Amino acid sequence: MGGCRLSAPWLLLLALALGHLHCFVTKVWLAKDLRKSVKRRHPWLFDRALRGTPEIPAGSLVDVFWKKELLASGFYDPHSPLRVRLLWWPGDQLRPDVSAWAPSLVRHAAAERQELEQKRCTGLRLLHGEADGTPGLILDVYGSLGVCGFDGRGAEAFWRPR
Repeated sequence: MGGCRLSAPWLLLLALALGHLHCFVTKVWLAKDLRKSVKRRHPWLFDRALRGTPEIPAGSLVDVFWKKELLASGFYDPHSPLRVRLLWWPGDQLRPDVSAWAPSLVRHAAAERQELEQKRCTGLRLLHGEADGTPGLILDVYGSLGVCGFDGRGAEAFWRPR
C-alpha cells in the first residue's frame, strides 16, 4: 500500500461491517433535567443521570427522554459509569436504526482525512471515537493492516457486525 489511500478496499469492508441495523430501541429517562447538556451534544450520560433503568443488554440502542421529549439516541453499557454514549440528536439526518447511518459516518471521516492521501505515511487513525461520531470505536491502519479497538463492552456489543 503506497501511502495512506482512503479509497482502499478495506474501507469499503468497514462501511459494510458497520452497516448493520439495530431494530429494537429501548426508552430511558433522565433522572434530572440535563436537556441543555444533551442538546449541546455532550457525548455521554453517566449512570446517575438515568432514572430506573431496566435490564438493558450492553450495546442496545436507547432513546433518551426528558419527560415526553426525545433528546437523543445512543447505545447502552450497563458495565460502565458512562451508561449511554450518544449517537444521534433530533435534527441529524440519519438515525442509528437506519442502515445508511454507519456508512455515512465512515464517508464523513474519510472526507475529513482527504488531505492525508497526498502524504506518505504508514499509519492512520481512520475512526477516532466521539470525534468521528463513533463513540467507543477506534480504527487504525498500519500499512495494509487494520486494527479495530472498542472502549468497553457496550461499544464492542454495539459496533461488532451482527
